[in-house]
Amino acid sequence: MAVAELRIYHSRQPSATRRVSPDPIRAVGPRADDASVYLGCLVLGANVCGLDAAEAEHLDAFLAALHVRRHPPRALRHRIQTDRHGLDLSVHRLLATETGWRLDLDVHGPPAPQVVGALVALDRLDATVRVRALEAASQVCALAATGGFTTAAELHDKVATMLFDGAAVAVTDSRLVWALETLELPPDSGAVESDTVLRAYRRGVRAAHPDHGADDDGAADRLMALRRARDLLLEV
Repeated sequence: MAVAELRIYHSRQPSATRRVSPDPIRAVGPRADDASVYLGCLVLGANVCGLDAAEAEHLDAFLAALHVRRHPPRALRHRIQTDRHGLDLSVHRLLATETGWRLDLDVHGPPAPQVVGALVALDRLDATVRVRALEAASQVCALAATGGFTTAAELHDKVATMLFDGAAVAVTDSRLVWALETLELPPDSGAVESDTVLRAYRRGVRAAHPDHGADDDGAADRLMALRRARDLLLEV
């Protein structure tokens, strides 16, 4: 069951425009506020390290503007808007399991609109939660800037400690399941050697590339997915 959901509309890839339009975080249950902040911070942390230099340069200014309630019309070179016409959609969920909460992260969109969307959604939380949410978001960004987490498990642990004094949460990250499936590696592979990941990536590229007989339609998306899957598994 989903205890929290964050929907972020953003420009399709590739696109000459940079637009983002997040929904408010939707959460249910007795710990709805905790789930909202936790989901927003996890989406932020999972994407902030993927910003390019120009986007990262503007992150501190964006955070400072949110802290003083000056919601800018643009952030990280993206226009924040309400119109969703023609935009792609990324959906991030926090799921309740028997052992805790599990992150179901949508990884098909680029990092910058996910960062902007997560921060705007945290800023829009109820006033009683908003300050705590933005403080946690600033800590997540600071940790990322100093290499404070390099794996999904470290991200979960540090955000949980920040918010709940280390309360038990599941650290399973569906990004890794997606990455293994995309590279056609066994879903129960556990830690995968880098050589295995690279071989699977090269095999996938050969199968997906039009130069090797694959269909032109959708080839760019397939190749992008293979690159994201490779990079995710090499980070773990």
